[in-house]
Amino acid sequence: MHHSAGHLHDLGSEHWLLQPLVPTGGCCQPASGGWTGRVGGSALAAAFVGQNHQRLGQTWQALIKVETLLAAPVLVFCLFNAANITNILYGSKYDPVWPLLTIFLFFNLLVRILGTTIHQASLYVLGKPRQVVLSQWLGIVIVIGGGIICIPLFGAAGALIADGLAKTVVGVLLLLFVVRHIPATDRRELFVFTCRFMLALALAALPCLLWHPKDRILLGASGCLFIVLCLGLLIWIKPLSGADLAMLKSMHPRLGKYLRFFSRRQA
Repeated sequence: MHHSAGHLHDLGSEHWLLQPLVPTGGCCQPASGGWTGRVGGSALAAAFVGQNHQRLGQTWQALIKVETLLAAPVLVFCLFNAANITNILYGSKYDPVWPLLTIFLFFNLLVRILGTTIHQASLYVLGKPRQVVLSQWLGIVIVIGGGIICIPLFGAAGALIADGLAKTVVGVLLLLFVVRHIPATDRRELFVFTCRFMLALALAALPCLLWHPKDRILLGASGCLFIVLCLGLLIWIKPLSGADLAMLKSMHPRLGKYLRFFSRRQA
């Protein structure tokens, strides 16, 4: 009992530490904040009027791309700078916490890339709520079972691993359920975009492995360098197609105006 209570106390402390950095969400309640969470369901419902699977597929991939564009850069930068962030913001006393932040950010990035929230909304639009419920219940089983196995072995890290694995499995299941209703062209375009975009972010983050800022000013400079490298690499790699740009402009005109530089063909 004393051993378990110690783990729970550690978990509570690290959860408090991670809260200010990235918003959290349980395995059965994927994060749905932001623009995609507010309008995603409405956009998908409007696209599927008349059982139009082609229009649904276009909207589905556009929403996932917007969510990836908005969330992935911040998560990748924090992931590569986890040790620096914990040391600069909280001091050397919390240096042992950075592996926990790394685990937390890795799984959150994975869930964002998978498009879990968009898949869930898509299945509701398609009239498949049972598949959503099945995925969520399986997530609960995995997080409980994973916690029982991992927490005694790894402590607070085990809790984060169990939660992350559960959210990832839920995302993969929802993807498998929804992808059967999405045209092959849209699935392929989303895959190509994700690979190109994440390649640009990974390359831009490589200097973070060599440069370790020691104060907030240098951390800010590191962030500015990351942004500049990201923009340059995205302009070079151009992850968006002309069709992507046209769709994003129709859904979010202000965002589409800036994304034209990252399109392989102008819309």
